[in-house]
Amino acid sequence: MPDSAVTPTTQKKAPPRPAPPPRDVRLSNRIRLIRNVLPVIIVLVVIAVEFGISQLPSRQAELTAHLLFYGLLGPLVTFFSAEWIAEGTRARELAELELRELYAQLSVSHSRLAGMQELMRDLAEAPDLGAVAEVAARERSP
Repeated sequence: MPDSAVTPTTQKKAPPRPAPPPRDVRLSNRIRLIRNVLPVIIVLVVIAVEFGISQLPSRQAELTAHLLFYGLLGPLVTFFSAEWIAEGTRARELAELELRELYAQLSVSHSRLAGMQELMRDLAEAPDLGAVAEVAARERSP
């Protein structure tokens, strides 16, 4: 058979995945900054609020101010902390799902390549043209 009659098999390439948006600051650096700065800010806010509350004229006004400040701020901080944790969990679950899908695709590709390797080995070990035809017929049959 002439060389011009042999055409290479074309393999479809998967479309390239879009690159993630660039981030100026890595998440670990942001978390470290929050971990180091947030406690100081909280202490300063609590000191300022306590000082302001201590300037109120009556004990009843102080109690009301404490209840309002801590009663509103505590649940609000808890809500945003839980939401932040949930967002991180969702991102991790999504990454794990993508990783599982990629692993499944890799497994399929690996099994296809193993089949191709076995076929190439059989063809290379074939002693004559009849054996090559026999290997080709065996591979064509379901």
